[in-house]
Amino acid sequence: PTLPFLLTFDPRTRIFAISFANLLCIDIDEKDGCDKTTAAEVVERYAKSHGLTFRLLETDRGMHAYCTSRTFDPRESETWEMMRNLKCDLYYIAFSTFRGFSYRLSPKFFDSDETRELQVQKKKQDFDHEFVQREWSQKIVGPESGEDPALVSMVNLTLELTRYIKSIPNLWLQVSWNLCWDWLLRDICNFA
Repeated sequence: PTLPFLLTFDPRTRIFAISFANLLCIDIDEKDGCDKTTAAEVVERYAKSHGLTFRLLETDRGMHAYCTSRTFDPRESETWEMMRNLKCDLYYIAFSTFRGFSYRLSPKFFDSDETRELQVQKKKQDFDHEFVQREWSQKIVGPESGEDPALVSMVNLTLELTRYIKSIPNLWLQVSWNLCWDWLLRDICNFA
């Protein structure tokens, strides 16, 4: 995106997301063999050795590390190399190259690509208990004085939008019913 941010809804996956043109996110997944504590340590070491500051947000399946000290271009090879060095999910690196830095704001409606293709929805109780992201206990790594207030505001916006979406009454039902999608997206945009 060339705008500061773009809110989206993918009707195929039924996921709300936000995309930023230059707010770098490192998406570290536990499925790739890096637990949350190790992910935080990797980011902290990198931040100290490169003079960067990151905000850490725990996800339901890993860690997001948002760089709040400078912007990055998702199409630059130096950005890709840095993402790889920080154990970022390789699919996310490729995805970011073409779509900008995008982050999920809502729970996953399907457990996998296979269940999505079969239209087998996640159970309501599983959907309701899934969290998307929340602050990690050590939420800032690197020098706090190096943070750009605009980038911090963008990270805070993602957290507020996630909380707002999770607070929508009967979210699972509304996401499952295509007649509600337009209203949901308008409501979330108005909140943003």
